[in-house]
Amino acid sequence: MRRAIWTGITTAVVMAAAAVPARAAQTIGSDLVRPPLSQATSFSSVTQITAPAGAPFPLQASASGVLTSVRIKYGPTGASPGAYQLRILSGTNPFTFARPAVPLGSTPRQFPPNQVAGVEEVVFVDAAGARTGRRILAGERLGLLYFAAASGPSGFSPILAGSAFGAEYGTILGNHVSGSQAYNVEANVELLMQGTVEPDADGDLYGDESQDSCSSGFGAADVHVGPCPSPPQPAAAVPPGAGADDAAPLVTFSGRAVQRLKRGAVVVEVQTNEPARLDGKGEVATPRLAKRPAKLSAAVGKRAIYPLQRASADADALSSVRLRLKLTKKALTAAKAALKGGQRSTARIHITATDSASNKREATRTIRLTK
Repeated sequence: MRRAIWTGITTAVVMAAAAVPARAAQTIGSDLVRPPLSQATSFSSVTQITAPAGAPFPLQASASGVLTSVRIKYGPTGASPGAYQLRILSGTNPFTFARPAVPLGSTPRQFPPNQVAGVEEVVFVDAAGARTGRRILAGERLGLLYFAAASGPSGFSPILAGSAFGAEYGTILGNHVSGSQAYNVEANVELLMQGTVEPDADGDLYGDESQDSCSSGFGAADVHVGPCPSPPQPAAAVPPGAGADDAAPLVTFSGRAVQRLKRGAVVVEVQTNEPARLDGKGEVATPRLAKRPAKLSAAVGKRAIYPLQRASADADALSSVRLRLKLTKKALTAAKAALKGGQRSTARIHITATDSASNKREATRTIRLTK
């Protein structure tokens, strides 16, 4: 299987309240069983309107989540085969363009030349190289824009199957990138394209099953590659009069690992295994912007660091305490500018827990900031 990777900086998206995340990964589209025999019309937008009789997978996502991969089955290709760009459509014919599955300005992906047959797999990665996904809502389906690179046998790249009884294939000439359009219907034809939709409970565009296993707690929110860190194990509360206390409090974090800037503050929830004084400080890190950049996304040098206002509170044993660290005006302005320019902003919160015997423990929590 050939794998194509599209790279882009992923901005966390908070799903609308009406969009309910999927409970488990779901396959949508073709079962990729039939042989590809014909190709789509050059420079046409295509999708599958109705699945073949007895198809095992639905064409539309049953619940909202993220599209984590797409597979396209192709037949024998020529020396200069066609290319494609992925689309996500909503509604039923006529279809409405919802969003591109890759940036609209990206280069079309070409099928491999001179191949007998195969399956093209498309995955998505973020700026750090970690696998990520593309937003898809309940009721939406896959589509693509197809280009023929050359005429005749050299440009041949079949992705359509015939004799798919009960199926309806939709196609229109041109690039459908806005509004609604009615697609022409071809009966008993199947577009050999399949996708995987995973739940995304925290709305950060990382699939909960394969990409976001460390989604909360103990500073693991940004771990998308490799094993999750082990959480600290809370000990029992220290009873009064149990002798000399030389053990520092254990600190455990909870709460949202992705937070919106409009709050003007970063909030952490902290729990300790014994009564303790909590002192919080932190900083916001953003790409250092050029003095007069042509675009907001132009970044130079190292990341700029802006301190947060401090916060303190007293915590009872095994009780959750919320600390709210406000962003300074400079920090808020810099973070907004970075996010507007497609850059990433994070906040690191440092908590010092001190018990009645002056034993101290420090712990750090990383928060991803969004618009």
